[in-house]
Amino acid sequence: MGDFTMKGAVLSHAAFLSRMLGKGLILLYVDDPRYHGISTDEAEQILLTLETQYADLHPAHVAMKGNMREVVHALPKLLNGVVAVTGSDSHALRRTSTHPDSVLRDFSECAIAYLVVQDQLVKPERYMDVAFSVDFNRESKDKLLWASYFARFNHSRLHMFHDDYRDDRLRQLFANNIQFMDKFFRTLGLTYEEHVLTGRSPLFPERRVLEEAVAQGCGVLVTLTTDVRKRDIVEWFAGTQEQRIIRNASLLPVLFLNPRDDFYVLCD
Repeated sequence: MGDFTMKGAVLSHAAFLSRMLGKGLILLYVDDPRYHGISTDEAEQILLTLETQYADLHPAHVAMKGNMREVVHALPKLLNGVVAVTGSDSHALRRTSTHPDSVLRDFSECAIAYLVVQDQLVKPERYMDVAFSVDFNRESKDKLLWASYFARFNHSRLHMFHDDYRDDRLRQLFANNIQFMDKFFRTLGLTYEEHVLTGRSPLFPERRVLEEAVAQGCGVLVTLTTDVRKRDIVEWFAGTQEQRIIRNASLLPVLFLNPRDDFYVLCD
């Protein structure tokens, strides 16, 4: 956390994931000079109080001064992190840590999954239906492992969304990904519900996936951020998909995965 304005939302979701995965909970505050937050000494007192609210999870806390982006990048080695939870507020001031652009910038080099939330986890049932999309890109397969965690550890229902491809080459690439997914899920004894997206694919297809996921009653979307190495001219000027879906009126939590060669996953 770069501030405590969304601590209730962040902690409720983080506690859920901690219990679901059977992993420890670490409360992290980073005093980044860019955000003019409270001091680490002040943060220590707040973190100690928050620890008592989640005593059953035996949480630890860390309050440190530094660059948020650098700290986030170091989470796997610094704190043995497997997933991070952070808050995003579309109404936050631009130079604050919870502004959507700040969140995406600070987590742009994150080597673990990070869940971006906007409101409190009202009911655990929120995570009973998990959405993800599969397309013709090889990177689509990166979402499958985290989708499987929800299904295996929370008995969540999986909802897979995809376009109805007409181009023969794209259909074959998509079919290859589906074949891989079916084999992977079959090995784990998992099933999924398929949802075909009709009509022409929009400029930001993952935004449509989010909207359809909400319509189907899904409570979280697992998605990939844009690989900066493959960003095209349109994305440089019009923005990326993650900039659209991190701001969603349905307040749907989004689990982001950055395309990386050194991505850290849960050892189970």
